[in-house]
Amino acid sequence: MKTWSLCCWLLSIVSTALALPSLSFGDDVIYLDQGLKDADRQNYYYRPQGSQVLPHRWFLALEQAHSQKLFRDDDFLESYGFLRNPVNKSNPDGFPVGFANGRAPDGVI
Repeated sequence: MKTWSLCCWLLSIVSTALALPSLSFGDDVIYLDQGLKDADRQNYYYRPQGSQVLPHRWFLALEQAHSQKLFRDDDFLESYGFLRNPVNKSNPDGFPVGFANGRAPDGVI
């Protein structure tokens, strides 16, 4: 029994010490032909579709753990698999695809 506990303890130490590999998705984005215009797709990307996780201004100020870099940094969020998207009329904060600020781009909640 002690051997099993020791193995579990060592495994937890080793797994904690190992860094997870960063994901790399490249710069080429391929959109499937689903009959959407670019403006419609951008509108859909930033329309709220679920529950609010935290207030918008909190997310804008949130920092990464053990760092003063912002959590919403494109490289950091991309390492978790989120797709970066440029600042535009539909996305004034430069959020990745799927993030919304609680208001649809046209102002309708």
